Amino acid sequence: MLLRFALCDDNPEERDALAALLREYLNTLPDMTGQIRVFGSGKELLECLRNQTSFDVYLLDIIMPELNGIELGKQLREQDSRCEIVYLTSSDEYAVDSYQVRAFYYLLKPVNREELCEVLGRMIENIRKAAVQKNLESFPIKTREGLHLLPFGELLYAELRSRSVTYYLSDNSSLTGLTLRGSFASELAPLLENSCFYLCGASFCLNLSQIKAVEKSNVVFLNGSSLAIPKSGYAPLKTAWMKYWLGGR
Repeated sequence: MLLRFALCDDNPEERDALAALLREYLNTLPDMTGQIRVFGSGKELLECLRNQTSFDVYLLDIIMPELNGIELGKQLREQDSRCEIVYLTSSDEYAVDSYQVRAFYYLLKPVNREELCEVLGRMIENIRKAAVQKNLESFPIKTREGLHLLPFGELLYAELRSRSVTYYLSDNSSLTGLTLRGSFASELAPLLENSCFYLCGASFCLNLSQIKAVEKSNVVFLNGSSLAIPKSGYAPLKTAWMKYWLGGR
């Protein structure tokens, strides 16, 4: 398995030290090939991306001149919603801001070797699982037109409507299943076995991996569409969403 890492830090000594730790860790994984590229500024990293180079994992210092790590992370998210971001900083005051970028983790400097290895281990395991799910997992939907096999990654959310379930997809289309014989939860049991799906109230099942933001009255998905949610559902949904993106997957 090949993973491409981008390490961005304006401090040369800290950047080189972290790159050495990263190489040391990757060398312990016999089935993993890691490519590491270092950058001294966010501007330099973005210029590289303009040349059509992409990375799977970004390790970003937060406190940098001109373009800080949070703003850099937002721009990276606009280009690639599925990349992993790990923040590095000497201050914990940006922890809440890192949630907005859906960072995988937030490491305080000086970076502890054991903690870095533990975080990278969980992150790589999630990447492996996501690759398997993308290739193998799908959900059968019986409609009046016949059977549809829907890949998990294409589903934004499912909604119970008049004893049928309507499935809303990332390309803005939708599918409506046949009349339910059981409950909404039992119909979606195969989805709910996967940690990226969340039952919101009695009528919605949301794909946490497709959510860009959770607001007090609605959620915004990666494709730009939105869904109104009940006020009572806001707090538990946001907790589940943050847990999913911060390593609870």
